[in-house]
Amino acid sequence: MYASPPPTPTPISTTLDADIKELKRDNLSIKNEITRMQNQSEWRSEVRSQGQASITNFVGQNRGMGRERKPEKR
Repeated sequence: MYASPPPTPTPISTTLDADIKELKRDNLSIKNEITRMQNQSEWRSEVRSQGQASITNFVGQNRGMGRERKPEKR
């Protein structure tokens, strides 16, 4: 019995290598876009909550403005 020679590895074509590089670049672009969207969403949420806190503070601080306090009866 003769041993068959080991199979030679198939070389990766240059077009396949270019396709892999393009996919990696596209994947990185998608990851960057997702990160940007998450940051924007967090920023909007933070601004929204700060705005609500500001409105609450404004209303609380300005209650009773324009009204004179009546002296307490003893």
